[in-house]
Amino acid sequence: MEFGGPIGDRPLQAWSPCYNANLKGGRIASPTAQLLRELQSQNKYLFHGSDTITDLLEPAFTRNHGGRARPQRVFATEFAIIAVFHALARTAKRVDGNQRGKKHGFTVGKGGITLRAEPNLFEAMRALRQPTNIYLLKKNDFEQKDPMEWIANVPIEPLAVVFASGQDLDGLIGDGVKLKLLAAA
Repeated sequence: MEFGGPIGDRPLQAWSPCYNANLKGGRIASPTAQLLRELQSQNKYLFHGSDTITDLLEPAFTRNHGGRARPQRVFATEFAIIAVFHALARTAKRVDGNQRGKKHGFTVGKGGITLRAEPNLFEAMRALRQPTNIYLLKKNDFEQKDPMEWIANVPIEPLAVVFASGQDLDGLIGDGVKLKLLAAA
């Protein structure tokens, strides 16, 4: 599928599929997970996960693991699972008071992708039925910083937003993805 074409009677620009899940290899692959995997396989898009909806991604300050401020940038990744994981973690922390302040993170290395979260956050993310936003971005608008992170110093207009929920997490977790519980703070 080439980006920009319709899916059924809906344009891709704002696609929120129904959840008629089917089993694949013991995991549930939702239509959203299948779409994101297909877009990722085309190797021409990046993904940005957010718990807010916007028409323009603005460079923003973030903090690294040590709490130091990082320069204003728009961050993106080639890995749909990382964008979904990040957006679901932020959404779970916003809507569930028990999850506020819990830590999450991710790394990409020789062993694949590792998704990390404090206890109960994984379960809260999987239980989310409220959609979160995965922005589809043009790869050539970004500069690659490291294997998992791409950056832009200017505002970026997304090509599309794909709505994902907790049901989509397991459909994106595949070979080379590890889940790791962090010690509670």
